[in-house]
Order: sequence, then C-alpha cells, then structure tokens
Amino acid sequence: MRQRIRVGRSRAVVAGQVLAGLLALVVAWYAAMLVLLALKAPDGLVDQLSGYRTALTWLSALDGQAIGATARVVAGVGGAVVFVVLGSLALAQVPRPRAARDDVMLHDDERGQVVVRPRAVERAAEASALDEPAVSAASARYETDRIHVQLTLKRAGAVVPTLHNVHQHVTAALERHDLPGVPVDVLITALDPSAPRRGS
Repeated sequence: MRQRIRVGRSRAVVAGQVLAGLLALVVAWYAAMLVLLALKAPDGLVDQLSGYRTALTWLSALDGQAIGATARVVAGVGGAVVFVVLGSLALAQVPRPRAARDDVMLHDDERGQVVVRPRAVERAAEASALDEPAVSAASARYETDRIHVQLTLKRAGAVVPTLHNVHQHVTAALERHDLPGVPVDVLITALDPSAPRRGS
C-alpha cells in the first residue's frame, strides 16, 4: 500500500533557499570572472565587473594595528549572530516528512458523500479516552491504518486495566459513530498526580 508523504515549507525554509540561491549566483559570477582572466581578458575590465582587485588591496592593507579592540568585538558578535542565523536556516532545510492524512469516506453514492475529517476521528477517540477516571488528558493521532492515543494518568496504579479500558472505550466509540474500525494503539506518556480526581 502506498502512503503519501507531505513535507512542510516554513518561512525559514524559503529564506534559506533564497539565501542559497543568492550565494550560488555570487559563486557563479566570480567563477565567470576567473574564466575571463584565464582567457586573458584585460585586468581593468575584470576589476570593473567584480571589484576583486579593490577588495584584495583593502584586505592586504589590514594588519593587527589597523584592527582595534572595538572592531574585534563587533566582528566577534557579528560572526556569532551570523553563525546562529545561518545555522538555524541550515537546520530548517532538513526535511521533516509526515504522513499525509486523507478524509475518511463513510458513504458515497449517487446522492452524495459523507466525509469525516481526521481531526473529528481524533476528537472522538480523545473524548472516549477521557471517560476512564484515571485519565487526566488524552491526545489522539489518526492515520490511514490505525489510531494512536497518548494518555496522561492521574496516578501510577492500575496501569494495565487503564490501558485495557481506554482501548475498549476508543474501539466502542469508533463503532458507535460508524467510523472505520482501525487498530487502536494506547500509550501512556505522562503522569500528573496533581490533576483532580473525579468525585473529589
């Protein structure tokens, strides 16, 4: 069975791609200047196009005495800021694929369709999980072939019965609402003993 994968595009990803494109243009431009120099183009023409000789002259004039303490601090702080910004943009380029979720088709005939959003299925599972007295919070994630339910418990005792009961609650809720009877995975992720108990 094929599973569609969705990769999000944030503003940081777009900004990193734009910056990478600009850097690529700069590298390509100066590579072209090197080709012109190799082809014996006049140095003055290449310097007018790229300013390489002006930059080289300015850099060669720098020495330890020309760079004061203030300039060193500014350069250090600026380098740290650039490192953090560029590092963040680089990390944003790492793809974080996630499974694309489709709507649940309950009924389809010549009169129309009955479609349920994945979030509606998750809300039904979360509400049924909260029917268990030992559960203080529940979070569900519906996928194509199963639903994952994460629980926060009020107390550490009776973990196995709680998992069993929540599994039954969620399964019954899916059946009661005529939703697909997919496998249900129940996982305890946190313990919150400060949560008020029902009936107290």
